Amino acid sequence: MAMLRKIVVNERTYWWVYRYFYADERDSYVRIIRGDKKGQVVIYFRTGTYSYGGCPFNDGLAAMYQGTKTVINLHQPRFIAQLLTYVLKTLPEECLTGIIEYHNGIEMLRAIGYEFDYQPHFNQ
Repeated sequence: MAMLRKIVVNERTYWWVYRYFYADERDSYVRIIRGDKKGQVVIYFRTGTYSYGGCPFNDGLAAMYQGTKTVINLHQPRFIAQLLTYVLKTLPEECLTGIIEYHNGIEMLRAIGYEFDYQPHFNQ
């Protein structure tokens, strides 16, 4: 079992973990749990094949953010804080009960402002 990590966003405590599936590294997710454990957000990242192998969000994926080159690695808390802030803009914490799933984390990153050339290629 992966160890949950603590993060504080908008002066509230959450616990989070980033995992990728060992059997198929192209599938990964971020799980964020409210500090009182009354609600969870799960954001899935389906990446298809990647020329460098493995999951690009595990190893780091080159991107542009506000005109600056960066590497998105979902093991880093700053990216989790951005994702959670994005979710909380449309879903106040009081409404975050049960498990809420987002199935396209890549589009969520684009909506936050990340730009990258990465295009997933799914094997049929």
